[in-house]
Amino acid sequence: MNRLKQPLWVALLLLISVVDLPESQARMMGGGMGGGMMAIFDGYPTEEACRNCHEDLENFPMLEMVNPDRHHTLVGTPIPYLEQSKAPDAPGGTPGDPYGCMACHEYVWDIMQMAYVIKPFSDCLQCHPVSVVTGSPMTRGNVHHQTETFLQRNCHVCHG
Repeated sequence: MNRLKQPLWVALLLLISVVDLPESQARMMGGGMGGGMMAIFDGYPTEEACRNCHEDLENFPMLEMVNPDRHHTLVGTPIPYLEQSKAPDAPGGTPGDPYGCMACHEYVWDIMQMAYVIKPFSDCLQCHPVSVVTGSPMTRGNVHHQTETFLQRNCHVCHG
């Protein structure tokens, strides 16, 4: 009789632990696209979801700078080829050529200023497609799982 009760008791404890998980750990399939049980955002990734972390240096000091500053440090460096890149698209640039303003931005006519101005650029997913910013560690495609924080197994930094 004890042998029969033991598996039932273990199953009951497992059920209670799953039901009693904190909200941050209980998000099933949040982030979609292979985000798994510990996704860093709910649903499909958006620019806003990216900025929630990538512009929060108080909670994520390892980022060292906000994204516009981080991307502007690329000016003058070679645009990587697709197989070497975390951002497989520089809309106005060519792999191998150096990044310049026009690799990411475009000039637009501003009628108020009567001049061409650089159009602000803010859609993270234009250069960083969903396939490289989502997915479990098992997929090996998610750039978040190629960081020093991940390699040091500090998963709690992003996943709570």
